[in-house]
Amino acid sequence: MMKGFHKAVILILGLTLLTGCGLFGNKSATAKGQSSTSSKVTETNQVLGNYAGTHKGDGTAKDPTYRYSINFDKHGHFTQDIISSQGYAGRFTQTGSYKVDAKSKDVTIRIEQVTEEMFSSDDILKAGGAPVSISVRSSLDGSSTKLTAAEDHPIQLLNRKEYLLGTVNNVKLYPTKETTVSYIKHRDTELKKYKETFNRFSGKTFNSASGTASNSLAFQGNQFIWQYSNGKSNQPEVAVIQGTYVVDLSNNQIILTVTIESPTYQGTDISKGTYRSTGASLFGTKEIKLRITDNDHLQVLTGLSVNVSSFQIEATGDQYSTILEQWGVDHLKQSWHESKSQSVTDIFPTVQDFEKWIVGWWEKSGIDTNATEDNPANHITSSGTDEQLGISGTGQTIDAVYTVYWADTMVGQENMAPAHLYAITADGKIYTGNGSAMLNDTWTARYRSDFLVN
Repeated sequence: MMKGFHKAVILILGLTLLTGCGLFGNKSATAKGQSSTSSKVTETNQVLGNYAGTHKGDGTAKDPTYRYSINFDKHGHFTQDIISSQGYAGRFTQTGSYKVDAKSKDVTIRIEQVTEEMFSSDDILKAGGAPVSISVRSSLDGSSTKLTAAEDHPIQLLNRKEYLLGTVNNVKLYPTKETTVSYIKHRDTELKKYKETFNRFSGKTFNSASGTASNSLAFQGNQFIWQYSNGKSNQPEVAVIQGTYVVDLSNNQIILTVTIESPTYQGTDISKGTYRSTGASLFGTKEIKLRITDNDHLQVLTGLSVNVSSFQIEATGDQYSTILEQWGVDHLKQSWHESKSQSVTDIFPTVQDFEKWIVGWWEKSGIDTNATEDNPANHITSSGTDEQLGISGTGQTIDAVYTVYWADTMVGQENMAPAHLYAITADGKIYTGNGSAMLNDTWTARYRSDFLVN
Protein backbone atom coordinates (compact mmCIF):
# COMPACT_ATOMS: atom_id res chain seq x y z
CA MET A 1 0.00 0.00 0.00
CA MET A 2 2.72 2.48 0.96
CA LYS A 3 4.88 1.47 -1.99
CA GLY A 4 2.07 2.20 -4.43
CA PHE A 5 1.38 5.49 -2.71
CA HIS A 6 5.03 6.56 -3.04
CA LYS A 7 5.11 5.68 -6.70
CA ALA A 8 1.93 7.57 -7.47
CA VAL A 9 3.13 10.60 -5.55
CA ILE A 10 6.47 10.85 -7.31
CA LEU A 11 5.15 10.27 -10.80
CA ILE A 12 2.29 12.66 -10.35
CA LEU A 13 4.67 15.25 -9.00
CA GLY A 14 6.84 15.00 -12.07
CA LEU A 15 3.85 15.28 -14.26
CA THR A 16 2.52 18.28 -12.46
CA LEU A 17 5.63 20.37 -12.63
CA LEU A 18 6.26 19.53 -16.20
CA THR A 19 2.82 20.53 -17.29
CA GLY A 20 3.18 23.70 -15.30
CA CYS A 21 6.03 24.70 -17.53
CA GLY A 22 3.91 24.15 -20.60
CA LEU A 23 1.02 26.05 -19.10
CA PHE A 24 2.97 29.20 -18.36
CA GLY A 25 5.22 28.97 -21.39
CA ASN A 26 2.31 28.90 -23.87
CA LYS A 27 -0.65 30.64 -22.26
CA SER A 28 -1.15 34.29 -21.36
CA ALA A 29 -2.71 33.50 -17.96
CA THR A 30 0.05 33.75 -15.35
CA ALA A 31 0.58 34.20 -11.64
CA LYS A 32 0.59 37.73 -10.31
CA GLY A 33 3.83 39.50 -11.23
CA GLN A 34 4.83 36.89 -13.83
CA SER A 35 5.37 37.80 -17.48
CA SER A 36 3.03 36.09 -19.91
CA THR A 37 5.70 35.53 -22.55
CA SER A 38 7.34 32.22 -23.25
CA SER A 39 10.77 33.81 -23.41
CA LYS A 40 10.46 35.04 -19.83
CA VAL A 41 9.90 31.50 -18.64
CA THR A 42 12.74 29.96 -20.58
CA GLU A 43 15.24 32.72 -19.90
CA THR A 44 14.84 32.54 -16.15
CA ASN A 45 14.20 28.79 -16.03
CA GLN A 46 11.31 29.55 -13.68
CA VAL A 47 7.75 28.31 -13.55
CA LEU A 48 5.46 30.08 -11.12
CA GLY A 49 2.02 29.32 -9.66
CA ASN A 50 -0.30 26.98 -7.84
CA TYR A 51 -2.14 24.03 -9.37
CA ALA A 52 -4.77 21.64 -8.09
CA GLY A 53 -6.47 18.48 -9.29
CA THR A 54 -8.15 15.31 -8.11
CA HIS A 55 -7.88 11.65 -9.00
CA LYS A 56 -11.05 9.77 -8.12
CA GLY A 57 -10.11 6.22 -7.17
CA ASP A 58 -12.23 3.13 -6.68
CA GLY A 59 -12.34 3.46 -2.89
CA THR A 60 -9.67 0.86 -2.14
CA ALA A 61 -6.26 1.13 -0.51
CA LYS A 62 -4.66 0.38 -3.87
CA ASP A 63 -6.62 3.11 -5.62
CA PRO A 64 -7.76 5.81 -3.19
CA THR A 65 -8.77 9.34 -4.07
CA TYR A 66 -5.82 11.75 -4.36
CA ARG A 67 -6.16 15.52 -4.04
CA TYR A 68 -3.14 17.39 -5.38
CA SER A 69 -1.88 20.89 -4.63
CA ILE A 70 1.40 22.05 -6.19
CA ASN A 71 3.39 25.28 -6.13
CA PHE A 72 6.68 26.25 -7.70
CA ASP A 73 8.30 29.60 -6.96
CA LYS A 74 10.58 31.99 -8.84
CA HIS A 75 13.66 30.73 -7.00
CA GLY A 76 13.50 27.27 -8.52
CA HIS A 77 11.82 25.52 -5.57
CA PHE A 78 8.66 23.46 -5.63
CA THR A 79 6.28 22.20 -2.93
CA GLN A 80 3.69 19.50 -3.46
CA ASP A 81 0.95 18.43 -1.04
CA ILE A 82 -0.96 15.23 -1.80
CA ILE A 83 -3.90 14.19 0.38
CA SER A 84 -5.19 10.63 0.09
CA SER A 85 -8.66 9.52 1.23
CA GLN A 86 -11.48 7.05 0.51
CA GLY A 87 -9.37 3.93 0.74
CA TYR A 88 -6.24 5.21 2.41
CA ALA A 89 -6.04 8.16 4.81
CA GLY A 90 -2.65 9.75 4.29
CA ARG A 91 -0.75 12.89 3.42
CA PHE A 92 2.49 13.21 1.51
CA THR A 93 4.23 16.61 1.37
CA GLN A 94 7.54 17.24 -0.36
CA THR A 95 9.79 20.05 -1.49
CA GLY A 96 12.87 20.39 -3.63
CA SER A 97 14.34 22.12 -6.67
CA TYR A 98 13.44 22.23 -10.34
CA LYS A 99 14.91 23.42 -13.61
CA VAL A 100 13.27 24.19 -16.94
CA ASP A 101 15.05 23.31 -20.15
CA ALA A 102 15.15 26.45 -22.33
CA LYS A 103 14.81 24.48 -25.55
CA SER A 104 12.43 21.61 -24.81
CA LYS A 105 10.70 23.32 -21.88
CA ASP A 106 10.82 19.98 -20.10
CA VAL A 107 11.28 20.18 -16.36
CA THR A 108 13.69 18.26 -14.19
CA ILE A 109 12.84 18.12 -10.49
CA ARG A 110 14.89 16.94 -7.57
CA ILE A 111 13.14 15.99 -4.32
CA GLU A 112 15.04 17.13 -1.25
CA GLN A 113 12.66 16.79 1.71
CA VAL A 114 9.60 14.63 2.39
CA THR A 115 7.03 14.46 5.20
CA GLU A 116 4.81 11.39 5.06
CA GLU A 117 1.79 10.91 7.35
CA MET A 118 -0.80 8.22 7.94
CA PHE A 119 -4.14 8.81 9.67
CA SER A 120 -6.60 6.47 11.33
CA SER A 121 -9.55 7.70 9.27
CA ASP A 122 -10.63 10.21 6.66
CA ASP A 123 -12.61 12.10 9.31
CA ILE A 124 -9.58 12.65 11.53
CA LEU A 125 -7.50 13.68 8.51
CA LYS A 126 -10.17 16.15 7.39
CA ALA A 127 -10.59 17.56 10.90
CA GLY A 128 -6.88 18.26 11.19
CA GLY A 129 -6.29 15.57 13.80
CA ALA A 130 -2.93 14.08 14.65
CA PRO A 131 -1.45 11.42 12.35
CA VAL A 132 -0.91 7.94 13.76
CA SER A 133 2.50 7.85 12.12
CA ILE A 134 4.79 10.48 10.62
CA SER A 135 8.07 10.12 8.77
CA VAL A 136 10.44 12.93 7.77
CA ARG A 137 13.10 12.24 5.15
CA SER A 138 15.75 14.56 3.71
CA SER A 139 18.80 14.61 1.47
CA LEU A 140 20.01 17.86 3.06
CA ASP A 141 20.54 16.82 6.69
CA GLY A 142 22.90 13.98 7.52
CA SER A 143 21.01 13.23 10.74
CA SER A 144 17.65 12.77 9.00
CA THR A 145 16.19 9.63 7.54
CA LYS A 146 17.41 9.33 3.97
CA LEU A 147 15.13 9.63 0.97
CA THR A 148 13.91 6.39 -0.53
CA ALA A 149 15.38 5.15 -3.79
CA ALA A 150 12.18 6.18 -5.56
CA GLU A 151 12.62 9.73 -4.27
CA ASP A 152 16.36 10.29 -4.50
CA HIS A 153 16.94 10.83 -8.22
CA PRO A 154 16.15 13.44 -10.91
CA ILE A 155 12.66 13.21 -12.41
CA GLN A 156 11.94 14.36 -15.96
CA LEU A 157 8.59 16.06 -16.63
CA LEU A 158 6.93 16.48 -20.01
CA ASN A 159 5.15 19.66 -21.11
CA ARG A 160 1.42 20.12 -21.90
CA LYS A 161 -0.46 23.30 -22.83
CA GLU A 162 -3.99 23.51 -21.41
CA TYR A 163 -3.44 21.81 -18.07
CA LEU A 164 -1.05 19.61 -16.17
CA LEU A 165 -1.65 15.96 -16.90
CA GLY A 166 -0.53 13.25 -14.54
CA THR A 167 0.94 10.26 -16.32
CA VAL A 168 0.00 7.77 -13.58
CA ASN A 169 -3.65 8.60 -12.89
CA ASN A 170 -4.25 10.98 -15.82
CA VAL A 171 -5.04 13.76 -13.37
CA LYS A 172 -5.73 17.15 -14.89
CA LEU A 173 -4.19 19.88 -12.77
CA TYR A 174 -5.46 23.39 -13.38
CA PRO A 175 -4.22 26.76 -12.13
CA THR A 176 -5.83 27.75 -8.85
CA LYS A 177 -5.89 30.70 -6.47
CA GLU A 178 -5.63 28.30 -3.53
CA THR A 179 -2.10 28.23 -2.20
CA THR A 180 -0.09 25.15 -1.38
CA VAL A 181 1.09 24.69 2.20
CA SER A 182 4.49 25.88 3.33
CA TYR A 183 6.58 22.73 3.64
CA ILE A 184 8.52 23.75 6.77
CA LYS A 185 5.48 25.17 8.57
CA HIS A 186 3.36 22.13 7.73
CA ARG A 187 6.08 19.68 8.78
CA ASP A 188 6.63 21.38 12.13
CA THR A 189 2.89 21.66 12.83
CA GLU A 190 2.28 17.98 12.10
CA LEU A 191 5.24 16.85 14.20
CA LYS A 192 3.98 18.96 17.10
CA LYS A 193 0.47 17.48 16.84
CA TYR A 194 1.84 13.95 16.73
CA LYS A 195 4.13 14.45 19.73
CA GLU A 196 1.53 16.26 21.85
CA THR A 197 -1.11 13.63 21.11
CA PHE A 198 0.86 10.43 21.58
CA ASN A 199 3.36 11.62 24.17
CA ARG A 200 0.38 12.20 26.45
CA PHE A 201 -0.12 8.44 26.77
CA SER A 202 3.02 6.91 25.29
CA GLY A 203 5.04 5.24 28.02
CA LYS A 204 2.06 5.01 30.37
CA THR A 205 0.50 1.84 31.76
CA PHE A 206 -3.02 1.53 33.14
CA ASN A 207 -4.42 -1.23 35.33
CA SER A 208 -7.93 -2.32 36.19
CA ALA A 209 -9.14 -4.71 38.86
CA SER A 210 -12.72 -5.95 39.12
CA GLY A 211 -13.29 -8.84 41.50
CA THR A 212 -10.61 -11.40 40.71
CA ALA A 213 -10.14 -10.18 37.11
CA SER A 214 -7.18 -7.99 36.19
CA ASN A 215 -6.34 -5.95 33.10
CA SER A 216 -3.14 -4.20 32.06
CA LEU A 217 -3.20 -1.66 29.23
CA ALA A 218 0.12 -0.14 28.11
CA PHE A 219 0.90 2.44 25.41
CA GLN A 220 4.09 3.15 23.49
CA GLY A 221 4.22 5.48 20.50
CA ASN A 222 0.98 4.74 18.68
CA GLN A 223 0.96 1.07 19.79
CA PHE A 224 -0.91 -0.60 22.66
CA ILE A 225 -1.08 -3.99 24.36
CA TRP A 226 -3.94 -5.15 26.60
CA GLN A 227 -3.53 -8.26 28.77
CA TYR A 228 -6.56 -9.76 30.52
CA SER A 229 -6.76 -12.44 33.22
CA ASN A 230 -9.95 -13.52 34.96
CA GLY A 231 -7.94 -14.42 38.07
CA LYS A 232 -10.02 -17.52 38.90
CA SER A 233 -8.18 -20.42 40.45
CA ASN A 234 -10.68 -23.01 39.25
CA GLN A 235 -11.08 -21.90 35.63
CA PRO A 236 -8.26 -19.45 34.87
CA GLU A 237 -8.36 -17.63 31.53
CA VAL A 238 -5.93 -15.29 29.78
CA ALA A 239 -6.38 -13.23 26.59
CA VAL A 240 -4.28 -10.54 24.89
CA ILE A 241 -4.89 -7.97 22.15
CA GLN A 242 -2.46 -5.61 20.44
CA GLY A 243 -2.79 -2.83 17.90
CA THR A 244 -2.67 0.88 17.27
CA TYR A 245 -4.53 3.74 18.87
CA VAL A 246 -5.49 7.33 18.15
CA VAL A 247 -6.47 10.11 20.51
CA ASP A 248 -9.69 11.85 19.46
CA LEU A 249 -9.42 15.10 21.40
CA SER A 250 -12.70 16.43 19.98
CA ASN A 251 -14.58 13.65 21.82
CA ASN A 252 -11.97 13.17 24.56
CA GLN A 253 -11.55 9.52 23.62
CA ILE A 254 -8.87 6.96 22.87
CA ILE A 255 -9.80 4.63 20.02
CA LEU A 256 -8.02 1.27 20.02
CA THR A 257 -7.79 -0.62 16.74
CA VAL A 258 -7.07 -4.32 17.28
CA THR A 259 -4.61 -5.66 14.71
CA ILE A 260 -3.56 -8.90 16.42
CA GLU A 261 -5.23 -10.96 19.13
CA SER A 262 -4.64 -14.19 20.98
CA PRO A 263 -7.23 -16.88 21.50
CA THR A 264 -8.61 -17.21 25.01
CA TYR A 265 -6.22 -19.52 26.84
CA GLN A 266 -8.28 -21.62 29.26
CA GLY A 267 -6.99 -23.54 32.26
CA THR A 268 -3.73 -21.64 32.31
CA ASP A 269 -0.74 -22.28 34.54
CA ILE A 270 1.26 -19.09 34.08
CA SER A 271 4.30 -20.38 35.97
CA LYS A 272 4.60 -23.29 33.51
CA GLY A 273 3.35 -21.49 30.41
CA THR A 274 0.66 -24.09 29.83
CA TYR A 275 -3.05 -24.13 29.09
CA ARG A 276 -5.66 -26.86 28.80
CA SER A 277 -7.60 -25.51 25.83
CA THR A 278 -8.23 -22.43 23.72
CA GLY A 279 -11.36 -20.59 22.69
CA ALA A 280 -12.41 -17.56 20.69
CA SER A 281 -11.10 -14.17 21.76
CA LEU A 282 -12.94 -12.71 24.73
CA PHE A 283 -12.76 -9.21 23.27
CA GLY A 284 -14.71 -9.96 20.10
CA THR A 285 -14.27 -6.57 18.41
CA LYS A 286 -11.74 -4.74 16.26
CA GLU A 287 -12.39 -1.31 17.79
CA ILE A 288 -12.58 -0.31 21.45
CA LYS A 289 -13.37 3.20 22.67
CA LEU A 290 -12.13 4.59 25.97
CA ARG A 291 -13.17 7.91 27.46
CA ILE A 292 -10.40 10.04 28.94
CA THR A 293 -11.83 11.17 32.28
CA ASP A 294 -8.50 12.71 33.26
CA ASN A 295 -4.85 11.92 32.64
CA ASP A 296 -4.96 9.14 35.23
CA HIS A 297 -8.27 7.41 34.44
CA LEU A 298 -9.89 5.81 31.39
CA GLN A 299 -13.49 4.63 31.12
CA VAL A 300 -14.35 1.72 28.81
CA LEU A 301 -17.21 2.70 26.48
CA THR A 302 -17.34 -0.39 24.27
CA GLY A 303 -19.20 -3.42 25.61
CA LEU A 304 -16.78 -6.32 26.11
CA SER A 305 -16.92 -9.87 27.41
CA VAL A 306 -13.90 -9.22 29.59
CA ASN A 307 -14.71 -7.92 33.06
CA VAL A 308 -13.52 -4.29 32.98
CA SER A 309 -15.21 -0.88 33.14
CA SER A 310 -12.38 1.54 33.85
CA PHE A 311 -8.60 1.88 34.16
CA GLN A 312 -6.34 3.77 36.51
CA ILE A 313 -2.76 4.71 35.70
CA GLU A 314 -0.07 2.45 37.15
CA ALA A 315 2.35 4.20 39.49
CA THR A 316 5.30 2.12 38.24
CA GLY A 317 5.20 3.94 34.89
CA ASP A 318 6.14 2.46 31.54
CA GLN A 319 5.53 -1.29 31.50
CA TYR A 320 4.92 -1.69 27.76
CA SER A 321 8.15 -3.57 26.99
CA THR A 322 7.75 -5.83 30.03
CA ILE A 323 4.15 -6.69 29.19
CA LEU A 324 5.01 -7.21 25.52
CA GLU A 325 7.89 -9.52 26.40
CA GLN A 326 5.78 -11.64 28.75
CA TRP A 327 2.33 -11.39 27.19
CA GLY A 328 2.80 -10.44 23.54
CA VAL A 329 0.51 -12.40 21.22
CA ASP A 330 3.40 -13.81 19.19
CA HIS A 331 5.32 -14.72 22.35
CA LEU A 332 2.37 -16.68 23.76
CA LYS A 333 1.86 -18.54 20.49
CA GLN A 334 5.52 -19.53 20.33
CA SER A 335 6.27 -20.30 23.97
CA TRP A 336 3.03 -21.50 25.56
CA HIS A 337 1.94 -25.09 25.03
CA GLU A 338 -1.08 -27.22 25.74
CA SER A 339 -0.99 -29.18 28.96
CA LYS A 340 -1.28 -32.94 28.56
CA SER A 341 -2.81 -33.53 31.99
CA GLN A 342 -6.58 -33.73 32.36
CA SER A 343 -8.41 -31.00 34.19
CA VAL A 344 -11.31 -31.42 36.60
CA THR A 345 -13.76 -30.39 33.88
CA ASP A 346 -12.13 -32.84 31.46
CA ILE A 347 -12.80 -35.63 33.95
CA PHE A 348 -16.18 -34.30 35.08
CA PRO A 349 -17.67 -32.30 32.18
CA THR A 350 -20.73 -31.49 34.32
CA VAL A 351 -21.58 -31.37 38.01
CA GLN A 352 -23.83 -34.38 37.46
CA ASP A 353 -20.73 -36.40 36.51
CA PHE A 354 -19.14 -35.38 39.79
CA GLU A 355 -22.31 -36.46 41.63
CA LYS A 356 -22.23 -39.91 39.98
CA TRP A 357 -18.63 -40.43 41.05
CA ILE A 358 -19.48 -39.56 44.69
CA VAL A 359 -22.50 -41.87 44.75
CA GLY A 360 -20.38 -44.61 43.19
CA TRP A 361 -17.88 -44.38 46.04
CA TRP A 362 -20.69 -44.47 48.59
CA GLU A 363 -21.96 -47.66 47.06
CA LYS A 364 -18.44 -49.19 46.86
CA SER A 365 -18.07 -48.39 50.56
CA GLY A 366 -21.32 -50.18 51.40
CA ILE A 367 -23.25 -47.01 52.21
CA ASP A 368 -26.99 -47.14 51.56
CA THR A 369 -27.98 -44.67 48.81
CA ASN A 370 -31.60 -45.78 48.41
CA ALA A 371 -33.31 -42.95 50.27
CA THR A 372 -37.12 -42.91 50.28
CA GLU A 373 -39.84 -41.25 52.35
CA ASP A 374 -39.58 -44.26 54.69
CA ASN A 375 -35.89 -45.14 54.45
CA PRO A 376 -33.10 -42.73 55.48
CA ALA A 377 -29.98 -42.96 53.30
CA ASN A 378 -27.29 -40.84 51.67
CA HIS A 379 -28.69 -38.83 48.74
CA ILE A 380 -27.87 -35.68 46.76
CA THR A 381 -30.07 -32.69 47.60
CA SER A 382 -28.58 -29.97 45.37
CA SER A 383 -25.45 -28.99 43.49
CA GLY A 384 -23.77 -25.97 41.95
CA THR A 385 -20.82 -24.69 39.93
CA ASP A 386 -18.24 -21.94 40.45
CA GLU A 387 -19.01 -21.39 44.11
CA GLN A 388 -16.76 -19.64 46.61
CA LEU A 389 -16.65 -21.41 49.97
CA GLY A 390 -15.13 -20.55 53.32
CA ILE A 391 -12.46 -22.85 54.77
CA SER A 392 -13.38 -23.82 58.29
CA GLY A 393 -11.42 -22.00 60.99
CA THR A 394 -9.10 -20.06 58.64
CA GLY A 395 -11.05 -17.10 57.30
CA GLN A 396 -9.83 -18.08 53.83
CA THR A 397 -11.90 -19.13 50.83
CA ILE A 398 -11.67 -21.56 47.94
CA ASP A 399 -13.11 -21.40 44.43
CA ALA A 400 -14.95 -24.66 43.85
CA VAL A 401 -15.45 -25.94 40.33
CA TYR A 402 -18.35 -28.09 41.56
CA THR A 403 -20.19 -28.25 44.88
CA VAL A 404 -22.53 -31.12 45.82
CA TYR A 405 -24.83 -30.98 48.86
CA TRP A 406 -26.22 -34.17 50.41
CA ALA A 407 -28.13 -35.53 53.38
CA ASP A 408 -28.43 -38.89 55.17
CA THR A 409 -32.15 -38.58 55.93
CA MET A 410 -35.42 -39.81 54.50
CA VAL A 411 -36.60 -37.96 51.40
CA GLY A 412 -38.50 -34.87 52.46
CA GLN A 413 -36.79 -34.57 55.83
CA GLU A 414 -33.50 -33.00 54.65
CA ASN A 415 -34.06 -29.83 56.69
CA MET A 416 -34.08 -31.85 59.90
CA ALA A 417 -30.36 -32.67 59.60
CA PRO A 418 -27.20 -30.62 58.96
CA ALA A 419 -26.35 -30.05 55.28
CA HIS A 420 -23.22 -31.87 54.12
CA LEU A 421 -21.10 -30.93 51.11
CA TYR A 422 -18.46 -32.17 48.73
CA ALA A 423 -16.49 -29.56 46.77
CA ILE A 424 -13.69 -29.97 44.24
CA THR A 425 -11.27 -27.23 43.15
CA ALA A 426 -9.37 -26.91 39.88
CA ASP A 427 -6.25 -28.48 41.37
CA GLY A 428 -8.18 -31.67 42.19
CA LYS A 429 -8.48 -31.16 45.93
CA ILE A 430 -11.74 -32.24 47.52
CA TYR A 431 -13.27 -30.48 50.50
CA THR A 432 -16.06 -31.75 52.73
CA GLY A 433 -17.94 -30.40 55.71
CA ASN A 434 -21.15 -29.05 57.16
CA GLY A 435 -21.66 -25.48 55.98
CA SER A 436 -17.96 -24.58 55.83
CA ALA A 437 -15.37 -26.73 54.09
CA MET A 438 -12.27 -28.62 55.16
CA LEU A 439 -9.71 -30.35 52.98
CA ASN A 440 -10.47 -34.08 52.92
CA ASP A 441 -7.28 -36.03 52.23
CA THR A 442 -9.13 -39.34 51.87
CA TRP A 443 -11.45 -38.14 49.15
CA THR A 444 -8.62 -36.23 47.43
CA ALA A 445 -6.57 -39.45 47.35
CA ARG A 446 -9.55 -41.32 45.85
CA TYR A 447 -9.81 -38.74 43.06
CA ARG A 448 -6.11 -38.94 42.26
CA SER A 449 -6.12 -42.71 42.39
CA ASP A 450 -9.10 -42.96 40.05
CA PHE A 451 -8.09 -40.39 37.45
CA LEU A 452 -4.53 -39.10 37.69
CA VAL A 453 -1.51 -40.98 36.42
CA ASN A 454 1.32 -41.19 38.91
